[in-house]
Amino acid sequence: AEDFGQMSKEDLVIRMDAFSKENDVNAVKNRVQAARDSFQAIFNQERDIAYAAFIEAGGIKEEFDYKDTLEEKFFDAYKVFQKRRSEFILGQEKIRSTNLKVKNEILLQMKNILQTEEDMSKAFNEFHELQAKWRGVGPVPPQNVNDLWMTYKLYCDRFYEFIRLNRELQEKKKKKISR
Repeated sequence: AEDFGQMSKEDLVIRMDAFSKENDVNAVKNRVQAARDSFQAIFNQERDIAYAAFIEAGGIKEEFDYKDTLEEKFFDAYKVFQKRRSEFILGQEKIRSTNLKVKNEILLQMKNILQTEEDMSKAFNEFHELQAKWRGVGPVPPQNVNDLWMTYKLYCDRFYEFIRLNRELQEKKKKKISR
């Protein structure tokens, strides 16, 4: 763990530049925030000292202007990081949206098996393939997780109830035939 509070502004600029080029922007987001907070604290402290010296030297409050080239470099790198992180988040949202469509298609196929398939062996195999496919699909938008899961669980419960009833029916037919 890095202690950004002990770093100089120069070191923080170097770290932020490295963060802005990091491949996994999500993995470093907390460290970026900590570096930004540390840099901002140092900058604010230096600006306050410069302001106090300016006023003490007879300067007028409205004329005070504090420039720091490191601030510009730091926040340029920070903006690059923020842009890359926004792109990452948009990409994740697109992936989740695609996964939602895939899972809805799987649910539709499960429903069709429940409503139309009469060959139990075929239905069983198809249903298990769909369950495996379901487990292989990644995350969906958070607002859809609960409804999707409840529908999936409903179809699974109905399918296994259907299988149980079918077996009972077959056993009754066997008993009737054997009499």
